[in-house]
Amino acid sequence: MISVRRNIKLFGYFQFFSHFLPTSPILIIYVSLVLKSYTLALSLLTIQLISSSILEIPTGILSDKIGRKQTCVLGGIFGVLEYIAFTIGGIYESYFIFSLGALFGGICLSFFSGNNHALLFESLKELKKKNHYHTVLGKTSSMLQLALGISAILGGAVAEKSFLMVFVISTIARFITLIITLFFVEPKKIQKSQNTSFSHFIKAVKTLIQNKKLVNISIGDTINYTTGYISHMLQPVFFQSLISLSFIGILRGLKHATGFFSFWFAGKIINKFGNIKTLIFGTTFNKINNLVSLIMNNTISPILMSCGNLFFGTTQIAKENIYQHSFSDQERATTGSVVSFLKNLSYGICTLLTGILADIVGVRTTLIIITSIAFTGIYFFHKAKD
Repeated sequence: MISVRRNIKLFGYFQFFSHFLPTSPILIIYVSLVLKSYTLALSLLTIQLISSSILEIPTGILSDKIGRKQTCVLGGIFGVLEYIAFTIGGIYESYFIFSLGALFGGICLSFFSGNNHALLFESLKELKKKNHYHTVLGKTSSMLQLALGISAILGGAVAEKSFLMVFVISTIARFITLIITLFFVEPKKIQKSQNTSFSHFIKAVKTLIQNKKLVNISIGDTINYTTGYISHMLQPVFFQSLISLSFIGILRGLKHATGFFSFWFAGKIINKFGNIKTLIFGTTFNKINNLVSLIMNNTISPILMSCGNLFFGTTQIAKENIYQHSFSDQERATTGSVVSFLKNLSYGICTLLTGILADIVGVRTTLIIITSIAFTGIYFFHKAKD
């Protein structure tokens, strides 16, 4: 009989190939060049995140009802379709096809969101090792940063010769991701919900809103997620005014290299300082580092900002550890999807507004505004201590 121990071994490979995306440092640059608009380029992210938000809760319920593996496979299929569409969109320079790819990407995210961490947590629970969740998640998630780092360097170099080849490489990585999902093992001790979809959803929402700590963490997480990822996508455009395209890929690689070590040692740091202190310190460091770099506005700025991931992994694992130990088994994926719904809806709406703002006042000023807003998220993390 095949053990869920296989899931622990495979999860790192899954994290690596699902995030091996050479398109990451050049996507907005390329699409904005083709479409001649930051608003249209960033609107692809809006399409992706809005579609993901709409499907977050239905796919979370689906995961709780049909199981983690099947949900993961479905996400893998749409992940492949996403980059096939992006590749074709690049060939024909078609906004419609790019948009279709963004839609598929949103569907992929909705299947993975809530489900994948539930798969890992329940696998460890079956092995009687759920208290090691934050350590295991940290080490497997470090593979995510390793993939992003290597692929960013590759993407920057390949983009100098061919933007389309960057999309082809990303498509191949998504095919490998799909194959990996086929080998996951469904946790046998999962408690599948017998409630109707609506009552299941209501119970998951109650689990969230009745826990004051979870409410504050969720609000802070939503603000941090929205501002952080918009900044992450716009940073290469800011860098382009200061350094060459190939060097942008190298610096993105540096950013993910620091993120790799941040995830790898997250378990030890959390064991020593606790979830909340780790979350507050790491988030504060990142925001101050970014704001100082933007104000400096010279060739040192991209290097400083690329080192901002030093505590990214520890904050992500600390936050996820709080979530998973607060969710119930029966509504685990659904409750996680409710949180992701709020985050992705916020991200999708704000991304479109950010594109409009960037077209009006410029990328650097936009990044300064976003980073300043991000500090409000830290306030809610502090409230979670009470």
